[in-house]
Amino acid sequence: MSYAGNDADQDFIRTALPAFISEAVEQTEAIETLLLELEEQPDDRELLDSLFRCAHTVKGSAGIFGLNKVVEFTPSC
Repeated sequence: MSYAGNDADQDFIRTALPAFISEAVEQTEAIETLLLELEEQPDDRELLDSLFRCAHTVKGSAGIFGLNKVVEFTPSC
């Protein structure tokens, strides 16, 4: 990732990026679990909604950091 911003932006990224990565890992693990549950319960709307909330969280956070490939890959709800 290459970002040419001011010093305050760079400081924000250095501080917040590790939290984003940690949250993204947690959300990805939740997505995996939800997909496995949906495989067994394909008509469960609550599971599907939870899956999309996880994906939306990752997408929104990735957008803050300019991670456009993640944003483009993640479906819109």
